[in-house]
Amino acid sequence: MCSCLLRIYLRVRRNRVVLELIRFFSIKIRRYFFDKYILKENYVLRHTVDWTRNHLKYQILLETIADLDLDRQIPIVDIGCNQGNLSILLAIQGYKVIGIDINPDAIKYAEEIARKQGQPVVFINCSIDKIPLSENSIQFAFMFDVLEHIYKEDLENSMRRIRSILQHGGKLLILVPFGHSYDDGRSHVSFFTLQTLKNLVEANGFNVDYIGVDRRGDLHTESHNLIKLLLTRSF
Repeated sequence: MCSCLLRIYLRVRRNRVVLELIRFFSIKIRRYFFDKYILKENYVLRHTVDWTRNHLKYQILLETIADLDLDRQIPIVDIGCNQGNLSILLAIQGYKVIGIDINPDAIKYAEEIARKQGQPVVFINCSIDKIPLSENSIQFAFMFDVLEHIYKEDLENSMRRIRSILQHGGKLLILVPFGHSYDDGRSHVSFFTLQTLKNLVEANGFNVDYIGVDRRGDLHTESHNLIKLLLTRSF
């Protein structure tokens, strides 16, 4: 009797394990084949923190923050952080920072680098439209080299979700390539001029404080070609 019950138990347990494995891999397979971003955004940048410190993007970020009266108790949000270097550099400056990226491997790598640097940055693996932050909670966010990776049909939802987490009067700093600059033929799917970018943000609840093209160079590149956009949540 006992041996019979044991065989039944082991059979049921084995079947449950098989079912859990099927469920696990079916989720992975569905995501792999039907999430249009998973194949496109499966890269992890491997630049050192010092490399990023000498990049124009970090200089622009510091210049912008210097002109804002930010409460350091409210986290800054780095949207599309990838390896997390900009988040880590801000944490070194004494800011609380939350880094967000759709790529789980990038988030894992960013967490590892932050630990090595001794910086308590919070990294979250999610898409922009599912940012798990309260509405009206953030005073400043930045999004560098991200919009060009978002399909046109998803741009408005992404901008609206970012607007919703910003406080009224909160600021958003955006950098995107001008036109087809830096187009890698794979991950870039949206392209912008000053006017098309201005139209997008104004249609989704932002006022434009500044828009222009930054062509300054740095230690890595003689000249860049980036649209810089500083926004304020309008409603």
